[in-house]
Amino acid sequence: MVWDRGQYHVYGEEPLKALKDGRMHLVMDGEKAKGEWSLIRTRMEAGKPQWLLLKSGASIKAISKKRDDESVKTGRTMAQIAAQKDAEWQSNREEDKPTAASRLKSRIKAALKKKDKGENEIVGQAHRLPKAKGGNRSGRPTIPSAALKELPKAKPRFIDPMKARLVDAPPSGGDWSYELKFDGFRVCAVKDGRKISLVSRNGNEMRTRFPEVAEALKDFPADECVIDGEVVALDEKGRSSFQLLQGLEMEGHKAPIVFYVFDVMQLNGRSLTGLPLTARKEVLAKVCDGVADPIRYSGEISGDAEVLLAEVGRLGLEGLIGKLRNSAYEPGSRSGSWIKLKVLNEQEFVIGGFTPPQGARQHFGAILVGYFEGKKFLFAGKVGTGFNTKSLASLHKKLKSEERNDCPFADLPSKQGGQ
Repeated sequence: MVWDRGQYHVYGEEPLKALKDGRMHLVMDGEKAKGEWSLIRTRMEAGKPQWLLLKSGASIKAISKKRDDESVKTGRTMAQIAAQKDAEWQSNREEDKPTAASRLKSRIKAALKKKDKGENEIVGQAHRLPKAKGGNRSGRPTIPSAALKELPKAKPRFIDPMKARLVDAPPSGGDWSYELKFDGFRVCAVKDGRKISLVSRNGNEMRTRFPEVAEALKDFPADECVIDGEVVALDEKGRSSFQLLQGLEMEGHKAPIVFYVFDVMQLNGRSLTGLPLTARKEVLAKVCDGVADPIRYSGEISGDAEVLLAEVGRLGLEGLIGKLRNSAYEPGSRSGSWIKLKVLNEQEFVIGGFTPPQGARQHFGAILVGYFEGKKFLFAGKVGTGFNTKSLASLHKKLKSEERNDCPFADLPSKQGGQ
């Protein structure tokens, strides 16, 4: 079925470069699909890129079931097309692969068509919006290399990451940009020549935990730099999963590891923290041009925040991070220049004990979890599912190493079987 047809426009980008970078902002003008969309490459699988298509801008108008199951070319339904068997296609057939002769023939035909219209180019160009004043096609300020020399001197060292303030709804005013919120480990990457450090928000070294990221940073195209980002594990749909990330250590699970980088605080002896966000992102995007997995540049997703948040929720992603475009990088601060919008309401629980195993189960029965209310540690409930033999053994070993004689809960659980 030819489900839709029409035209598309690329928003303020070089199309081939945007496609190579794995992030393209499109405006579709089809018979069915219309409006703004973001096409984002999430990962590679078996050597092939996997893509995520996010609706941005205004909400898409709902398509009726009849229209959804209708070819724009013939008006037939899928059942009618299947019954008539006149539009079959098979991939990977040798005869379908274009030869050098057929490609040349196609180019000649295209050239002849162009000449009929008074044009001489053989290869057409995708439509692009005009260049914005005072910047590049994306509208972001361009920072020449010479300008970096005017910035304050700085050495590559750990910088306490800037924090985002949790809000209930997108702000009504201000010049905000939005990025995907990841569910992983926040990491400050420090490169000094071939020496690499991966430091968590709490100051813990994580090089040995994510050796593939540390190794890739050795070839990162900068002599020295300090980069803010998040290490994530991707599920089969390319979504970040903290559960998978924990499983790497506890259960030996295998999942693609990616280091999404979204800010740069120091580069080649100069501090960038005083620059506005748009300028820092511009510098980081240029440095990341051409880098391969597991390092990926995390850029802006264009569109209305309410619409983006709804689409992010539909795709099972965690939420959005909003940032004021003119904001400086404020180490360790939660000033409100960065905000986070979560799709899922979550509660963090702390393990306070465990129960003895019963029946054929080994190691422990369930873990007892709680939460802090002020300085009081209150009991919330038991978690006894989701464990396999390997995770039971691994977690039990850690629990035994932290075992204590008194109960940590301020309010004792109703049944006294835990440790």
